[in-house]
Amino acid sequence: MTKATVAAGVGVLTLGLASAGSAAHVGGLASLLGPKGAAVSATVGYGERDLKGGASEAESYRTLVTGQFGLADGLDLRAVLGLRDIDIDRSGSDFEGGMGESIGVGLRYGLWNQPETGMKVILDGQVEYFRSADAGDEVRYRGLQVAAYLLKEAGAAGRLGYLAGFGGVRLSTSRYDADPGKNPRNENPLGLFGGADYFVTPNVFFSGELHLFDEYALHLGVGYRF
Repeated sequence: MTKATVAAGVGVLTLGLASAGSAAHVGGLASLLGPKGAAVSATVGYGERDLKGGASEAESYRTLVTGQFGLADGLDLRAVLGLRDIDIDRSGSDFEGGMGESIGVGLRYGLWNQPETGMKVILDGQVEYFRSADAGDEVRYRGLQVAAYLLKEAGAAGRLGYLAGFGGVRLSTSRYDADPGKNPRNENPLGLFGGADYFVTPNVFFSGELHLFDEYALHLGVGYRF
């Protein structure tokens, strides 16, 4: 499998779906695991984004569990399960939904690697879905996003003291399906994100991540690499 083939596949995934998600890297490790590698993490976060189409803003608290699996050299699969709520400010009536199930899946591919400096460029594509209810009213969120980020490693990956800082750009829009005529999308499709992963033992790591412009969000997590 060539780099061009994988890059084209991520592009087709991005263009072929109708809407885009609110997660970029969230959960797992920003670095790639390698063949047969695995990691699991728990993440909590809060995000808000500006909307258009009958609403002004959406807010969401998130509790997510992410599994990350190395399929091949430079190619990882990610699966996300969790809970989210959603509050939407919209004309006529606000929606204040409770926690609902959230699912997602994604692929991550190493596009460029320079071992001498510990720097990598990684492509990340994800799809996700969740729903939330408020007194019989329901909002269903569908999403897709594509991102590219620069990763800078310090130390040996998966070892005590390993630090990986990352930052990049992503393209994302969001659709919130509710009542007819009230299906707002996000106003800003282009955003930035960045953060870091740090191993406090050879297997346990902490992570933090910040999103700007397409959404404003903060995520904190803890995980284990097998």
